[in-house]
Amino acid sequence: YNHAVGSSVEPGSTFKLASIMALLEDDYVDLDDSIDIENGKTVFSDEEIQMEDSSPYSGKIDSTSVRRIFEISSNVGTAKLIEKYYGTRNKINQNKGAEKFIERLKGFNLHLPTGIEIHGEVNPYIKEAYNREDQWSGITLPWMATGYELRMTPLQILAFYNAVANNGKMM
Repeated sequence: YNHAVGSSVEPGSTFKLASIMALLEDDYVDLDDSIDIENGKTVFSDEEIQMEDSSPYSGKIDSTSVRRIFEISSNVGTAKLIEKYYGTRNKINQNKGAEKFIERLKGFNLHLPTGIEIHGEVNPYIKEAYNREDQWSGITLPWMATGYELRMTPLQILAFYNAVANNGKMM
């Protein structure tokens, strides 16, 4: 059994690249923009979940750049940015933000298998915005931003990183 193609898991922090790239592609942020990461702890109001950064910098940084958020793998910074620009309270997207985020992820082909010629590749799973069957909730968007509430195989996330390293060309 090949776990790289057959085991679908929540990618966690490795998915933050897709979230940051979505923000950059949609021209919502620049790498040098600043965001308050609240010293690595925040609460998302709909379900009052607490999100905390686990990096050694947690509790030591109040505001930092988008670039630094990625460098230190800040859950709080990534989730706050995605919620700010794709959340339901975003006036720019007029309550279509989560749908736009999902569309951007699909534009990166993250909803498709790689097509590798190894038997047993499972399909990635990305929730559809506001879909009850997918158990969409008020905390889904910040969790997805940090690689939870979706599933991919290790090879699928690796293929995405490879495409980024290859100037956007999927091999």
